Amino acid sequence: MILSVPAMAAEPISVVIDELRCFHEPDVTDALEALRADGFLVGDFEGIDNRSCWPLREPIRIYGLDFTRLCASNSDTEIISAHPDLYWRGPGTGAGAGIWLLTTDTKALTQLDGFGSDEVAIRHDSIYEEELSVRCNPSF
Repeated sequence: MILSVPAMAAEPISVVIDELRCFHEPDVTDALEALRADGFLVGDFEGIDNRSCWPLREPIRIYGLDFTRLCASNSDTEIISAHPDLYWRGPGTGAGAGIWLLTTDTKALTQLDGFGSDEVAIRHDSIYEEELSVRCNPSF
């Protein structure tokens, strides 16, 4: 995978990429904390539909696609309570634990094979309708 990110964000971003590639059950709390501490996640999150979303200070470039927003969710109420600066939970059924990277580049729809897993979903985002989201749809 061709990846371009600032050096300070390389390790937490690699964790995010592993989550997107469905290599293991999603748990990105440590990565989110590191990205937030480094100022890579811009401002406070926007809590929508049980997701916490941030614009990125700099794009994450994967296969020539610039991802400019990151969203995360967690269904564990203890983790949500312990990290109110990272996770938002609204009423209703949550999306479970997960991470999304979003881009406005429509070429993302042709890059599914590059992420290395049949469980990766690339589609128009249900919240940011002008953007495409990449997310692991795990069968854990």
